[in-house]
Amino acid sequence: MPLRRVAAAYRAAFADLPREVWLLATGDHKAAIVRDILLQPVSVERPASLLRSHPHCRLFLDAAAASLLPPGVIR
Repeated sequence: MPLRRVAAAYRAAFADLPREVWLLATGDHKAAIVRDILLQPVSVERPASLLRSHPHCRLFLDAAAASLLPPGVIR
């Protein structure tokens, strides 16, 4: 299936998501994934990156999971 169709399918699925989405990432083994989700282009290769388009998505990180993020990315 072409990448555009897969991305469209994911976006269509967001219509059924709850009003709020909370993600929790802990540990240094998640640091690279968290960095890629937040800083790399949205991609079906990183499904959680698609949640960046959700209007009420919250990402909760501990210091280890946030350790690879540049200053100013999180508040």
